[in-house]
Amino acid sequence: MEYFTVEETNLICIYDIRTRAGLLRDLRSALSDVYDPELKEIFRTAIRKLEHLTDSEYLELAPGLVPADDLEVEA
Repeated sequence: MEYFTVEETNLICIYDIRTRAGLLRDLRSALSDVYDPELKEIFRTAIRKLEHLTDSEYLELAPGLVPADDLEVEA
């Protein structure tokens, strides 16, 4: 079973997904500019899911989003 929905995956791929922390920062920053209720909920659920992942768990999921060479681990 996939962790992110298709809609969440599409949203996530718009941003720099090399690190979980960077992705969370970008999503939180962009959320204030989202006015569509459905899109706002997609942002919120994606953010919640990312908040509950460890960096290691994220790195296991992220290769499905981008090539593994593009991922970084933040200290």
